[in-house]
Amino acid sequence: MQNKPTIHKKHPFLFFIFVLTIFIIGVVILKIPSNERSQEDGKTKTVAVSKVIRTDLSQAITLSAELVPFTEATLYAKIPGYLKEIRVDIGDQVKTGEILAILDVPELVNILAKNKAAFDQAKLDFTRITGVSKKHPELVAQDTVDKMTETYKIAKANYEHSQTMYNYSVITAPFDGVITARFVDEGAMIQEGINTHTQAIPVVHIADNTKFRLTFPVPESNVSLVKPGDQVDINILSMNKNLKAPIARIANKVTTDTRTMETQVDVYNPPDLNLTPGMFASVTLHLREKKNALALPVSAVQIVPKPNVWLIDKNDEIEERPVTLGLQTSYRVEILSGLKEGDLVVFGNRNGLALGLKIKPKLIEVSDSTQEN
Repeated sequence: MQNKPTIHKKHPFLFFIFVLTIFIIGVVILKIPSNERSQEDGKTKTVAVSKVIRTDLSQAITLSAELVPFTEATLYAKIPGYLKEIRVDIGDQVKTGEILAILDVPELVNILAKNKAAFDQAKLDFTRITGVSKKHPELVAQDTVDKMTETYKIAKANYEHSQTMYNYSVITAPFDGVITARFVDEGAMIQEGINTHTQAIPVVHIADNTKFRLTFPVPESNVSLVKPGDQVDINILSMNKNLKAPIARIANKVTTDTRTMETQVDVYNPPDLNLTPGMFASVTLHLREKKNALALPVSAVQIVPKPNVWLIDKNDEIEERPVTLGLQTSYRVEILSGLKEGDLVVFGNRNGLALGLKIKPKLIEVSDSTQEN
């Protein structure tokens, strides 16, 4: 059988063209840059970078808080009766011992009068019998003197008790303050507020607005960094007023349901400040400080899976560099190891970049406002 001639023997020129074409395609493919070394339109890509610098760092946390009166009380009647007179209304300033309301208690008035009469009679009998006993001991048996003495003591105790109960018909201010709520009007039937089985209605609520407790919850992770005496920054949101005050007291206990510790600051309220209970405030606690720390913007550091940065090497190419982090603030993070002062690293989003990519670094001045944007 006769063999067919091969193409390179029959058409050598066409074969040469075919081989040359394959060679050219191969060369083009080999010269196409990989993803890691791609250059946009043949130009070096400009990339925003940040410089490792030394600066002072301060770790702080801002928490929400509410102003509540340092001292406040809801006043109930200790005895039942009709509200005969109420002398105050909301907003009234009152002094300690000032009469706020008076109850009409006719039954108690009758009991007081009866016990007063019994006491007066017992006192008279006691005075007489003891007088005779002292002058003429032989005329009065000691048993009679003892019984009269006991009767006098009982009558006195009954009278004093009824007098004390009657005094409760006058409700007075327990401390200097302002009336923040009034719950009843004159003529209302007031139940005693000492029995948990009755639906007693309070008379008034009084608060001392010259001093407030600013209470806020400190997260469990920061509890060990907070102690009484630490200075905090306070901003009264509705009034845009800024104050400074020390932490007055801490609960020394983490609440299990919220995993926070109650912390309080005392805020005084001079007339020119005019704070009101219930106002919201933000409290900034300065937890830790580090002077002259090696630092980078937070946006220049990748935390997951392990802390690292994309460093610009001496050839302006990107390389990954693991770092050890220290104190972190809202905007900057301390670099404990992995970098030195003056190093340049990629700032912001890494999309469109790759390790080994040659870039044109563009140094940007990074401030807190830069990172917020």
